[in-house]
Amino acid sequence: MNRHYEDLAVGDVIDYGSYTTDKTEMIEFARRWDPRPFHVDEDFAAGSLYGEITASGVHTLAIFTNLCNRATGDWAVRGALGYKELNFPAAVRAGDVVSGGSTVLTKRVSKSRPELGIITTRETMTNQRGETVLDFTVSFLVERREM
Repeated sequence: MNRHYEDLAVGDVIDYGSYTTDKTEMIEFARRWDPRPFHVDEDFAAGSLYGEITASGVHTLAIFTNLCNRATGDWAVRGALGYKELNFPAAVRAGDVVSGGSTVLTKRVSKSRPELGIITTRETMTNQRGETVLDFTVSFLVERREM
């Protein structure tokens, strides 16, 4: 773990990379975790709001989380405190190339655990058309190098 609280500054932008979605994966994920007919049944989905299978919000968040963890695996994160304002403004469709990232909004030392800092970030994921498919804020605990 190389990146600590002191290594992050308000305004920092972190790129998480991208991922290409796959219809088979979307359906398999939804069958297990969010089996709404518009996520698992192509005929039903054809008559739905989006006209085709779309990724469930849970799957969209899982993809984002995977991108985030791969990009920040060297951070000294000790836990999340919660998500706020979780939004899915556009659907994720099969074949979309989604890209994620975050911006550090605030940081402060924890009052109850001074060996930790609290970082709040704005997280976003967009598709290849530039449409936002996910956005939220999250606060998490990060080890401090110095006390």
